[in-house]
Amino acid sequence: LIEWLSHDISGVGVYAAGYGLISQPFLILHGVVALTLRPVYFAAVSHDNHAGARRTFRAWLAISISIGVIASVLIFLTRGILVSSLLGPQYRHAVVVVPWIALGYLFYITEQVLEQYLLAHKRTSAVLIAQACGALASIVVTIPLVASLGMIGAAYACPVYFLIQCVVAVTLVLSAPARTHAPTGPASA
Repeated sequence: LIEWLSHDISGVGVYAAGYGLISQPFLILHGVVALTLRPVYFAAVSHDNHAGARRTFRAWLAISISIGVIASVLIFLTRGILVSSLLGPQYRHAVVVVPWIALGYLFYITEQVLEQYLLAHKRTSAVLIAQACGALASIVVTIPLVASLGMIGAAYACPVYFLIQCVVAVTLVLSAPARTHAPTGPASA
């Protein structure tokens, strides 16, 4: 989109370098936490351990948000050092996009935890809705921002569409309580 709408070929490479530099640490940290807590959470849900599931989910969400906030603040404060030491000279202008991408990934990793809640409770259509809203928001928000601002518009769009996806996921998590197993046998008839 950056090349197509703003004809800034170098902006494409700078944005891609900044995006790769910032997104990967968030994804790695989120992956470590998810690989640790997802099995515990899903086991608690499948065994109807409501207290354990609630406790694990809250811890998972709190850890993910904390990691995201700390990483975003550190990236904002050290963006010049990060970009100049980890990217080549032709990519130094990425310093203007990395804070926005970090903010976007704070919302993204939060949304990913919420999706796991929905999946654990067999609400796969809700996950599809959240993903579809994020995809639609990325198109609706990114195109006009890139058309008017170029590469920095793409960076501004990142937290907006991930925030929209996160808000939709929060709404879906809160909209219906977790499904519990209905009693079976003669008493339930």
